[in-house]
Amino acid sequence: MIMNLFKRAVMNSILGNYSTAINYYLNFISKAAKCYRDLKSGCELQSDDEKEAAINLINAWCNLGNLLKFLGDTREAIKCFYEALKLNPKDPLALREAGDLHRKSGEYERALRCFEKCLKLNPRDVYAWIGLGTLYEAMGRLEDSAECYRNVLNVDPRNGIAWYNLGVIYDKLEKSDRAVECYKEALEIDPENKHAWVNLGNYYMKRLDLRKALIYYNRALEIDPYYEKAWYYATLAWDCLRDTRRQVEKTPSCEKTVLKGTSKTSKKR
Repeated sequence: MIMNLFKRAVMNSILGNYSTAINYYLNFISKAAKCYRDLKSGCELQSDDEKEAAINLINAWCNLGNLLKFLGDTREAIKCFYEALKLNPKDPLALREAGDLHRKSGEYERALRCFEKCLKLNPRDVYAWIGLGTLYEAMGRLEDSAECYRNVLNVDPRNGIAWYNLGVIYDKLEKSDRAVECYKEALEIDPENKHAWVNLGNYYMKRLDLRKALIYYNRALEIDPYYEKAWYYATLAWDCLRDTRRQVEKTPSCEKTVLKGTSKTSKKR
């Protein structure tokens, strides 16, 4: 049964037996390819198993590509997605994944062609818009990137990835207040987004509201106690607080009184 090879490939991939999964996929592809050619040429396939194998050939190439992508073999992964595109040039998954791998390889023009083709086929493909937004960010085209994420939100206002990514772009554009709004929207949708919590913490850190910043860093660490970025900024905030306390302790009492008086005056105003 040819489809058993496909099922074993999927199962071994889930179990982490990656070499075995790759071998099963390659074995399946070699057998399914003949079924696919026969089906396309009008030959009658002998069994439902052969028909199902022919139909799943594109899925097998995409699954193998994603597995190789996960394993870091970018070149071979791209080849898999292009094999899928030979069978169906309009396959959205293969186009998006090829575009993403081209971006990661620094092949921006090729990536752009993949995403643009995907969006021409379906202008409401939110995953293609997100991929294009990420590409534009890598290219330094921040306003274009922001527009891509806004396009996602026009289609899917509850897309947490788009809200978070839009916040990151606004941060890079030095529009911090708008970035904060986006992070908060992202966290309403996905409270487990540790990156958004840290970025909110950084917003208050820059404004020297260290205690509030620590609240957000600690929230990120509750989600992931091993999140190095959160630990780094939380430690920095604590160090700044300790330095502030030491500075206050070293300040002569008359200066403290003046400072307190200044504080009260500013409050009255």
